[in-house]
Amino acid sequence: METRHKVMITFLSLIAITFIFYSSTQWISKTTGYAIGVDEKAQLAQCLSGKNMTLYVTSNCPDCLKQREVFGSSFSQIKYIDCTDYKTCPKLSVFPSWKINGTIIEGIKSLEELKDISNCK
Repeated sequence: METRHKVMITFLSLIAITFIFYSSTQWISKTTGYAIGVDEKAQLAQCLSGKNMTLYVTSNCPDCLKQREVFGSSFSQIKYIDCTDYKTCPKLSVFPSWKINGTIIEGIKSLEELKDISNCK
């Protein structure tokens, strides 16, 4: 067999192996839940909602927008209250703020911080 054919077969084999490895890794990550991705964000959002955690935001708050972005499209599952009209909210000085088991926790929280705070693992 020519060297050119051997190189081409080796190259195509490497591409096939890479594709199979990549596909199976994504499947394993989604199945086991060990990947940080949309599925994990959705799972955390559901867990937080199940524990009656509430996020307090205002419409003109840049940090509140950043907190929304942490969840991406899964933010729709988060229970939140817009405190632009302060009559509907407790007296808060920092936004965003999370209410967890009656305790107010201020500031933007990462997914990992929220998992630790809420025991959503």
